Amino acid sequence: MKKGILKNLALVLISAALLSSCGPVVHFFNVDERVPAIIPIELEEGNIAVFSTITSLTDSAGQKTERFGLDSLLMVKVAAGLAAGIEENLFLDSGSVGIFNHYGDKNRDLLNPRYIESLSLNSEAQVMFVIEDLKVEPLRILKLKGALVNTNPALSYVYMPVSIDVSVYDGVNLAILGSHNLKDTIYWEIFSKQDLREEAIQARLYESMVNISAALGSQISRVFFPSWNPQERYLYTFGNPQWNAALKYSDEFKWREAMHIWLDEVETGNRMKSAAASFNIAVSLEMMEKYDLALEWLNYAEKCFPLEGMDGYKSILTRKLEKQN
Repeated sequence: MKKGILKNLALVLISAALLSSCGPVVHFFNVDERVPAIIPIELEEGNIAVFSTITSLTDSAGQKTERFGLDSLLMVKVAAGLAAGIEENLFLDSGSVGIFNHYGDKNRDLLNPRYIESLSLNSEAQVMFVIEDLKVEPLRILKLKGALVNTNPALSYVYMPVSIDVSVYDGVNLAILGSHNLKDTIYWEIFSKQDLREEAIQARLYESMVNISAALGSQISRVFFPSWNPQERYLYTFGNPQWNAALKYSDEFKWREAMHIWLDEVETGNRMKSAAASFNIAVSLEMMEKYDLALEWLNYAEKCFPLEGMDGYKSILTRKLEKQN
């Protein structure tokens, strides 16, 4: 009796091993998904310039207040960061995007097409990014109690909300192409051997703020360009020359060539291989941004054989198709 049970168990294990060996192997790969720009603007042709709006020449470092206010140096630094971000996204040489100042008013001059034309003529630019406003809110200082105990450094936390308005103008058609408001909060941790007065904290932060301003400008540039979001995908494959050849094509992102092989595998009569090939065709069509056809092939794969991960992949394709439409 015991020998018969062991014999049956051995047969079950052998059958399971044979079934698993006949199944497909999963091949993972990474791909960057293109995320459209928040404010898409055609910037491939023509000169580009960045303008900072200098409405009052103030020096925040000398102000005995918790506010930096509108500082010309900070504004210029933001403009420099924005220009550098544009150059990076368009693969331009450093200095290709000109940086200028203007003294107009956004509620009056920038609404006047003739003023926009003058900026275009003076900068020789067809597209102009104008930093129209820079607002730095009052410092919010939180001093940690008991920081000086046992001669430990005093610790202060400082928060500073920042708001920057940027608009893009067409110097040829004298029209506005888009606007963006960046809201962010800058955060510092300040260590000192003695308890600092708020005026001293502000003086220290001003130098730091000048350096941070360029980073804020670079951050603004991102909304005008597409970004790339890394995604993980996988394909099914079997250990034979045809499937290996298709996999090699896919590694080289030659999706049409790989699909030709998988199309032949769909007709083999093996339900599992038909499902795997159909699934791979769906992935290929997704890579070619043909989401409607990809969904059709995924549905066909599901009818052939219930492979793992189909429901999750179907939701991804459905979401992409909705965005495309």
